Amino acid sequence: MSNIKISDPIAYLDSSVLLRIILAEPQPHLDISRYHKLFSSRLLGIECRRVIHRLLLERSIDETFAASVQQRLRFALNGVHLIALSERLSAAAEGAFPLPLGTLDALHLTSALAIRDDLKCNDFTLLTHDMQLGRCAQAMGLNVAGLPRQE
Repeated sequence: MSNIKISDPIAYLDSSVLLRIILAEPQPHLDISRYHKLFSSRLLGIECRRVIHRLLLERSIDETFAASVQQRLRFALNGVHLIALSERLSAAAEGAFPLPLGTLDALHLTSALAIRDDLKCNDFTLLTHDMQLGRCAQAMGLNVAGLPRQE
């Protein structure tokens, strides 16, 4: 991580964004290519694979499409720096948050906060389409991209 400058745009990638990309779902897609480096928790691959398996079992997608999505997932994960779920992150996720948050989202949020703090990055953004995660992240001082616009 030493090749990262404090001014480089860095992002934490949530599974809601990656799934929308690899499943070729309708917009809004975020332009993740603008970020110098993408980070996420190891949960990213687990969550994405679980969704693909569920969609296959529900017959929402067929075997051919599932194989193509798995291939896109492998390619995408090669471009993401995945961090392990450490004791420190697990303990932080057990704590209180300013807004209601599920278990996996708490792990993602504490991972994103830890990466931001470790990198001391000025341009750090959490990429998510999940309203609950996004609002909680904003309440904790993170920049968030990908939430639906409020009218």
